[in-house]
Amino acid sequence: MEQFFQLTLLGLLVGMIYALIAMGLVLIFRCSGVLNFAQGYFALVGAMLVWAFASQLGLPVWAVFILSLGGAALLGLVVERLTIRPLIGQPVFAIIAMTLGLGVVLEAIVTFVWGSEGRGYPENILLPTGTVHLGGIGLPQLQIYALVIAAAVFGGLMIYLTRSKSGLAMQAIADDTEAAESLGISVRSILSIAWVLSAVVAMVGGYLLGSIIGVEIAGLPQFGLKAIAVMLIGGLESLTGCLIAGPFVGFCEYMASGYLDPLVGGGLKDVFPYVILIIVLVIRPYGFLGWKRIERV
Repeated sequence: MEQFFQLTLLGLLVGMIYALIAMGLVLIFRCSGVLNFAQGYFALVGAMLVWAFASQLGLPVWAVFILSLGGAALLGLVVERLTIRPLIGQPVFAIIAMTLGLGVVLEAIVTFVWGSEGRGYPENILLPTGTVHLGGIGLPQLQIYALVIAAAVFGGLMIYLTRSKSGLAMQAIADDTEAAESLGISVRSILSIAWVLSAVVAMVGGYLLGSIIGVEIAGLPQFGLKAIAVMLIGGLESLTGCLIAGPFVGFCEYMASGYLDPLVGGGLKDVFPYVILIIVLVIRPYGFLGWKRIERV
């Protein structure tokens, strides 16, 4: 029973990071209908920026995070201006294919600049690494702090989307782009904001993952694929769906690692999110909280 509770709590904590990265995907999809397959590589670049500013340049903690957030925002803006904006009006599949190529390019740039070996963060920017004991269950402080940070970012995004003019404009574009343009909303400006926010959110997710598992050049982008699974399970347009689906996927993943992997020799943990994805989409193609589209003929 102790193992069950420990796996449950760890799965929920890691699932919140999946949800965080998936939120960036939802922001882009709501504005443009594009599924960004480069999101995991945004997380990789963000994690490497934190490492570079902290380890290579030796900057203080406050400067590391300000510069890393600024670098992530700049990455999102450059990507939108140079690769997304020229494709506006083109088939959505062309843009999605472009994000696949963009991911490969970002990984190549990271490998060229920093090499392919894994790295760990220095202690001065690492989240606390002790253990908190709840009854007989030991929980890493690092993952608890990750949960708090992910929840804070989610809360900030929800406040932004519901209280700010650009956030409300983003939702208006998601509902009806042509109507939003007729009301004077600049779709291109809002799209830029969405990509900037998506890159910043991915950077935070990359830092949290880097703190937990280390900065792995080959491994971190895989979490972007899991975030896509979380996005599809929760609903393509729903931030709240990500908040539900992320912990759910994390829970199932850790249950598989604790109870099924020992029976088959391992490997099910990484496959399980996609098994859940297939099951959910067969039963409910628009996800937990996605918009159910009804066409009248």
